[in-house]
Amino acid sequence: MMLHYSDASPFARLTRVVARELAVEGVNEVRWNPFDDETRQHNPLGKIPFLIMRDHQALFDSDVICRYFDSEWGNQTLFLPLAHHWGRQSMNALLQGLLETAVALRIEHTREDEGSASPFWSQRHRDTLQQGLTALASQLPLLPEEWSILDIKLVCLLEYLDFRHPGLGWRKHHPRLKAWLELVRDRPSLIATRPQ
Repeated sequence: MMLHYSDASPFARLTRVVARELAVEGVNEVRWNPFDDETRQHNPLGKIPFLIMRDHQALFDSDVICRYFDSEWGNQTLFLPLAHHWGRQSMNALLQGLLETAVALRIEHTREDEGSASPFWSQRHRDTLQQGLTALASQLPLLPEEWSILDIKLVCLLEYLDFRHPGLGWRKHHPRLKAWLELVRDRPSLIATRPQ
């Protein structure tokens, strides 16, 4: 199998962390430019990550790939704590939305260099991130005792904010999230996939 990824993508990082956590066998990681013309041959959405299976079928997006790894190699241990727990499922949706918002804000920043950024959308994305982080801080007790997909998504979000949006200053405004991250950030799977 070939997992196509970018070092900077938090969604690609999710799949790479899960692959390491579950010791998924037979995965070759391929650094990939999402703007390569060939991307749409594998993912019509033109996004990474995507996983080329042994039968040459392509799986996308990150959530599908993570669920596939968890189903085949993890006995569903990463996603099982979300089953029939609507609070955790809402937290999962919040994390997914905040990851998307963080990437959207990054796109607005690149558009600033071209003079085509929208101040309205940039501010809206920043407000969404701050309000979402406040909600996440209050939801930390929902995290399962065992390491789960929620933990992985939360790390990927917070470290992506460090990487792409240091000016957001989330650590100053959200000390509970900062303290939580300090407790988990040295897991080997996280160190090996840290954005660069």
